[in-house]
Amino acid sequence: EINTLVGLLQGKMTALLNNSAKSILCEIDCYNLARGVERVGQGLCRDLLGKVWRASLALWFLSVFLNVAAVAAAVLCVRLRGKGARKEKDNSDGSDSESDS
Repeated sequence: EINTLVGLLQGKMTALLNNSAKSILCEIDCYNLARGVERVGQGLCRDLLGKVWRASLALWFLSVFLNVAAVAAAVLCVRLRGKGARKEKDNSDGSDSESDS
C-alpha cells in the first residue's frame, strides 16, 4: 500500500511539476516576447523615426540654401549680361565714332 501511495503521489507530483513548469516557461516566453516587442517599438520610434526626421530636416535646409544660391546665380547672370551688353554697346559706339573721325 505504501508503494502504491508513493507511486500515486509521485505521479501526481510529476504532473503538478510538469504543469507548473509549462506555466512558468509560458510566462517566461511571454515576458521575453513582450520585452522584444518593446525593444522593437523603441527602436522603431527612437532610431528609425529620429533618423528620418534628421534626414528630412537636413534636406529641407539644403533645399533652402540651394534656392538662395539659385536666386543669387540668377541675379549675377543678369548683372553680368548687363555689363557685357554695355561693353558691346560701348564698343559699337566707339567704333562708330572712330569711323566718323
